[in-house]
Amino acid sequence: RLKLVVEPGGAVALAAVLTGKTDCKNKITALILSGGNVDAELFKSVL
Repeated sequence: RLKLVVEPGGAVALAAVLTGKTDCKNKITALILSGGNVDAELFKSVL
């Protein structure tokens, strides 16, 4: 919905949380998703 583009390396923390590789249960957790400095048309053509 937000149409955000995140570099694979920038999403590693999110992947760890979503797959249960890191324990965040009952903890305050913040993630920084980085990347996305790519032209939308170029990104679409690469996919």
